[in-house]
Amino acid sequence: MKNVLLLGLVLASCAKEAAPVAAAPAAVAPRDTTVRAELPVRATWEEVSRSANGAVVRATIERRLGMDMPFAVNIAVPAGVVVKKGRTQFSLMPNVEAVVVSEELELVWDGAVPSEDAVLKVDGDTGAMGIHFKVPYRFGRAEPIVEGPRATGPHVFNRGRDLGPSIPLAE
Repeated sequence: MKNVLLLGLVLASCAKEAAPVAAAPAAVAPRDTTVRAELPVRATWEEVSRSANGAVVRATIERRLGMDMPFAVNIAVPAGVVVKKGRTQFSLMPNVEAVVVSEELELVWDGAVPSEDAVLKVDGDTGAMGIHFKVPYRFGRAEPIVEGPRATGPHVFNRGRDLGPSIPLAE
């Protein structure tokens, strides 16, 4: 019994002489651990200039990663639009390094601005995988607003908690 009491006193005295415990660090914001795969290719339009009857645009294909894959590039314009300058079809040979290829086009039309889009299509296929892009050029028109489904169904409850109205699958 004396040994237990003596051990308790020794431990208590050691605890008093121990270095003070540092204060806990301030709360650290949680790290974003989401991993997003980078697209190996990016296709974009850039409007250089636009007038009432024409536009100069640049189609850019950016190979972000070296890929042993050829790409077919096709630019389709709507009826009534003429490509005055630039290629509408070409191929990008397989690369083992990242490159950027741009093609500037001069588009002309008579009358009103075209109501349909010009489309930049990029297609690559190895048999094991494929990459396909369709990027519209809208001739200065605003991008259409796509409205999502409306939550008009009955409220959903989970463990007594109201999660809000549901989205009906069929109306």
